[in-house]
Amino acid sequence: MSIRVFISHSTWLKPELDKVLQVQVTEHQKFLNDLCNYLEEQVNPRFNIYIDKKIDGATFWRTETHEYIEKCQAAIVLVNKQALEHSYWVLSEVTILSHRAGRNKNFKLIIVPFGGVTIEDIKNQKLWQPLAVSEIQTIPRNGLNEQNEQEVTSFYCEVLSILKGIEDYEVPIPSEWLFHLLCDLLPDDYDILQQIVANLDIILDENKILYIKRKIADYLYSNGPLALLKLRNCTKLVKIDWNGALIRDVLSTYWVHTSASFLLFLCCHPKEDHHIFAINGKIAGYTPRTYIRKVCGDNVTWPVIEVFVGHDARYQQDFQQSVIGQICKSLSTKKGFKSSIEPILNSKDLAHLSENEKLIRALDIVLSKTRETPVFVTFEQVGGCILDHIINEIHGKFRYLNIIVCTGTKPEAKPDLPDEVYMLIPQLDLDKEQEELDAFFRVNIALEL
Repeated sequence: MSIRVFISHSTWLKPELDKVLQVQVTEHQKFLNDLCNYLEEQVNPRFNIYIDKKIDGATFWRTETHEYIEKCQAAIVLVNKQALEHSYWVLSEVTILSHRAGRNKNFKLIIVPFGGVTIEDIKNQKLWQPLAVSEIQTIPRNGLNEQNEQEVTSFYCEVLSILKGIEDYEVPIPSEWLFHLLCDLLPDDYDILQQIVANLDIILDENKILYIKRKIADYLYSNGPLALLKLRNCTKLVKIDWNGALIRDVLSTYWVHTSASFLLFLCCHPKEDHHIFAINGKIAGYTPRTYIRKVCGDNVTWPVIEVFVGHDARYQQDFQQSVIGQICKSLSTKKGFKSSIEPILNSKDLAHLSENEKLIRALDIVLSKTRETPVFVTFEQVGGCILDHIINEIHGKFRYLNIIVCTGTKPEAKPDLPDEVYMLIPQLDLDKEQEELDAFFRVNIALEL
């Protein structure tokens, strides 16, 4: 099996940018082409170099690119000024790649600042700061001068050395855990599996039982919750008992973009107190939980507190206290928190505080000790100034709570958000959000029948 190497770049001309930058980008296209040609000459056939310029015509390029980002064993990110300051695509790609590098020591992420960009520029770029990309040693150390032939030759050799040192390993595909679940739920009966495949219109190239179950898993993962209804009808037909709720929970996340959800992993970083995120969705009781499930899979459950802030909040002088009260009530009843806060509430150190302040202080202490399991507060935005007040009030009381705000704005809109808020990108299609919620409800109803 060949080792897959993904190259992320921004060397397409953007007419809206200034002329100086356009000239630079034109020169950078040659650097990119030379790099690809060099790697293909040196590493084939063991390596498969992927770059968007190679995508065949009539191909759904977005799906192909995302699939390669998730399956590659190494990636090279070329960071020029256009990539750093004017490309949400590169930001989206490096979000996923940096997450993968942080969780898998076998995955190699090569960051290449060039075209006058330095590691300090990357450190100071606001949207890149949470990704901790600057903690990965760049090549070369102080940025590459692509016009210096000696530097470029040295750079080629260093990249080639890294790539040749990669051992081949299999990258788990997103539907992998679903495949293992189906292995337990579906029988090892070829005739029954053939009936299921026929009803799902799945085309098979092999007749092995494990292969068939994997194809069913891929079909479910690609088609979302409504595909679950088809599977349920099939299993009724062949009289199989199964627990569809387990599959439903992961299928409900298939529509959430991987790079947007993975930014939530910042909340596991122990060096910072909290993070504030914004989703342009409008369904605060559903969408943030879906993003979190996308990150956690079936392994982790991060507590989520849904806070209601009425649209008349601007007329309520005590609405901040209402928010704090909802958080306290929810946290103090969650599993793992109730037993932890009681000894703190009874300590002499808090004896001088009111009962309400004792509870707030105790919950903050408990949150500080459980930072590897992030806790989220979610609510709808009710105006920029109101949001500022809520954030200040929450973080004045709880240093370690993470906030997700649903702005309810269309992707092309620019919501009024405080500077410290990170918008999860790519943004949502609001019609798609509603369609997926409706599908989720339909599946729930069907599972109860």
